[in-house]
Amino acid sequence: MAPTAIPDRARPTQPLTDAEFEELGRTLGADGTPDTALDLGQLDGFLAALICAPRVVLPSAYVPAIFGDEEVTWPDQQTAQCFFDLLMRRWNEIAVALMRCAPSSRSFPRRRNGTTPRPPRRTSATSWSPTP
Repeated sequence: MAPTAIPDRARPTQPLTDAEFEELGRTLGADGTPDTALDLGQLDGFLAALICAPRVVLPSAYVPAIFGDEEVTWPDQQTAQCFFDLLMRRWNEIAVALMRCAPSSRSFPRRRNGTTPRPPRRTSATSWSPTP
């Protein structure tokens, strides 16, 4: 599981190259990683959910979940460091993409008088569903 792509640590917000993205996927599915590890699609969704969470989630809390809460056996320190560098760059890449899509006050429709309508009231699933 020796890394073939060495990430550029000087540019942590630089999107992953195709080779680096493939390396991240190979690392997730390599020998020494649990069979319960997420694949790239699952990883992207997982990271997007964490980025959108109301509270900051530290890597020490979420990295074990990437590997199904099982122990990872890294062949060497370089491979582990390469994985974590690529993971953090992927996190940043997804965060930037989500921020570009995030609604701003300008994206809500405006009334003719220039005011913005209030967003709809939040409801719980039980407030509108029929009672059993």
